[in-house]
Amino acid sequence: MMIIVVISFAATSHIISRAEEADSGSSDSTSSSEDPSTTYDCLEILLPYLTDADAEFAELLGSSVTSEEPSSEIVDLMIEKYKEYLANIETTFDEATAPQESQQISEVTERLGTCQSKVEEHIEANEQIMQAEITSSSYAKKTTALLDEYKWINERLRDMQETVGYIGGYLTTVDGQLSGFTKTCVKQ
Repeated sequence: MMIIVVISFAATSHIISRAEEADSGSSDSTSSSEDPSTTYDCLEILLPYLTDADAEFAELLGSSVTSEEPSSEIVDLMIEKYKEYLANIETTFDEATAPQESQQISEVTERLGTCQSKVEEHIEANEQIMQAEITSSSYAKKTTALLDEYKWINERLRDMQETVGYIGGYLTTVDGQLSGFTKTCVKQ
């Protein structure tokens, strides 16, 4: 259970660092002296969206990992949500990277590479976090299931020991109530 908390904390802190990156990235882009109508900055659109999408995905991961559902169902759900996450990022990336008519092609291609690398960083980070969360959740659930089985076995062993103790007590009682045989009483 402690592993889940540590990995969840790591995932949350990673997402927070991504959010801080988005804040610093957007403040850097707005401080430029160029005219905003001609500046091509897909990061202004992408970073806030990625920050929100990452936070939403992290929340989904956190709630899925701590659920009581079997890991196989969680993996299926997470893969489905991850595909939605990727599709939404792709759509937003396409919208953010669509150049305006007044923009220079060299400026667009230069910024396009930067935007693509940021998107790939976020996708890779979330993929690694998802794999780690699912793995730790699976191990934790296996451990919990084993502990439950051990508890059940211990209860059965306790019941068996109690039953054997009762049988031993009855045998001792019966042994004390039977008269003994002596060699002189038995004649041939």
